[in-house]
Order: sequence, then C-alpha cells, then structure tokens
Amino acid sequence: MLRRIYEVAEEYGITVVYVNEAYTSSKCPIHGEVCGSRVKRGLFKCTRLNKVFNADLVGAYNILITPSPRGIGVMGRRPGPGLNPRNGGM
Repeated sequence: MLRRIYEVAEEYGITVVYVNEAYTSSKCPIHGEVCGSRVKRGLFKCTRLNKVFNADLVGAYNILITPSPRGIGVMGRRPGPGLNPRNGGM
C-alpha cells in the first residue's frame, strides 16, 4: 500500500516522505515541549492545561511541523525526516 501511495503521489508531482512514528505523541501540540504524558492508550494529557488530546492526532501534528532535512513541506510546513521506499525504506 505504501508503494502505491508513493507511485500515485509521484504521478501528481507530490513528494512523499515516510516517517517513523515512534515517540511523536510525546510532545505537547500546544506548548511544543514535553509538558504532558500518555495517560492511557490513545490519549495524551497536557499537564499545564489539564487537557486531553487524541495521541494519534498529536503525533500527526508533530510530524507535520518537524523540519525535514530535504526542505520538503506541505502548506508551508515541513514534515519530519523520512524514509524513501526506493532506497529500501518502509
């Protein structure tokens, strides 16, 4: 499936960067630092605001705003470093 996403995106001139999702939901989406923790599977709690967020959304947001060494981005933001499936990555 990942290869097919890559192929279709390439047809439309879209660059795909695969990112390892490990530890992406450990940083607060509001404060940008480790001011919270996973309270249970699937939930992240900011201890400053006492707010709970979906951990998958927190991880996706953190991937979106992480700079890429290649300078590739979506909507003016840079996704995190990734793996290229052509080079044996994911």
